[in-house]
Amino acid sequence: SLLRGAVAGLGDAERLGAWLDAGTFGLMGLLALSLFAVKLARLRRGKSGLKGSREPSSRAGMEDASGGRGLYGVVSAASLVPCPGAVMLLLFALYAGRPDLGVAGVLSMSLGMGIVVSAAGYLAFAGRQGLFSRLKSRERLVGLVADGLELLSYLLIAAFAAAALLPLLR
Repeated sequence: SLLRGAVAGLGDAERLGAWLDAGTFGLMGLLALSLFAVKLARLRRGKSGLKGSREPSSRAGMEDASGGRGLYGVVSAASLVPCPGAVMLLLFALYAGRPDLGVAGVLSMSLGMGIVVSAAGYLAFAGRQGLFSRLKSRERLVGLVADGLELLSYLLIAAFAAAALLPLLR
């Protein structure tokens, strides 16, 4: 009831959705730019993405200078912004008087996304390890290409976030 009153005070669902989208895109763009800056700083210090990523640890490739805390910080920050679709589903369920169905729907969405994202991450990691082990003789070139692609991906994410955010700001 309190949530329903607070949301109703913000205005209609379209305006609330626009604010949620703007926050999501803004955070995504800031996160991409900060990751770009961190990667650029590491490259300037001479730390390539491939050097040091061959530790026997099961967390190889996931640790950085802070012992892996950077990766978990990124995941935690990304988890703070709710999915606009999940918020709309919960709001609809609250207005329909069936919050239990809303929670079940959000849990189902989360499980489905978790399975897909986990599978994609595993396949990307396994593919990267297999590909890079075959290209061991060209490690320096592969490292440069991987670092360049990583920097480019951060810039593309920031550009897409800015392109999605500009219409919402108008």
